[in-house]
Amino acid sequence: MPHLPYTRGLHKVLERARIEAAWRHRIEFGPEFYLDSMLSRRHSLPVRALRQLAVDIDQLQIDLLVLLRSLGGDDSIVTEPEPDAAARALQQRAEALAVEMQHSWVGMAHLFLAMLDDTACRATDLLARHGVTRDAAGATIRRLLEEDNAQHPPAPPVRTTYSPLLQEIVRIAQEEARLWRQRQVEPEHLLGAMLRKGEGDAIRILRQLGVDLTDLALHLET
Repeated sequence: MPHLPYTRGLHKVLERARIEAAWRHRIEFGPEFYLDSMLSRRHSLPVRALRQLAVDIDQLQIDLLVLLRSLGGDDSIVTEPEPDAAARALQQRAEALAVEMQHSWVGMAHLFLAMLDDTACRATDLLARHGVTRDAAGATIRRLLEEDNAQHPPAPPVRTTYSPLLQEIVRIAQEEARLWRQRQVEPEHLLGAMLRKGEGDAIRILRQLGVDLTDLALHLET
């Protein structure tokens, strides 16, 4: 299967789901976090489809919040949460749907359609209790998707790369964290790495603000 890029909107949905899972102290997160993230984007295609189906979105969000709270969390978790097996499978199904529909990108609509296909998913069960099933919603989502594509082609996919300077700063920060036997790279490691390099716009701005960079570096080491 060809690898298709994700739209900016879908990237934001996936990132917000990860942030929400981290806030809830989850080591992994499932598709219900993706649904929560999509519902937060009030003008997204899935939300517009739900409105056309006369779904009470506010009540759906309340019920979803209850579900997320019931999953619990672990305050001792310090690692960044990762999608669980169900969430990863959902993304793969969304990618497959995009290929089947002969689209050159993967967006929120594909993720939402994939969610409706997964009968074992908690998010899908919640949607069904609100009357949202593949049969009821699939045609509406596909129609809106085709209308949107005709009027407004999707934004170009995100293709972000690190500059050579940033790559070097990250490498130095990782070395600093290992030197101090710390499990993860913290903001102070990145700041220390920037000061050690002494290059880039951030350093230039600090100098313009009159910051004593040597003194700042000493404070970081104490």
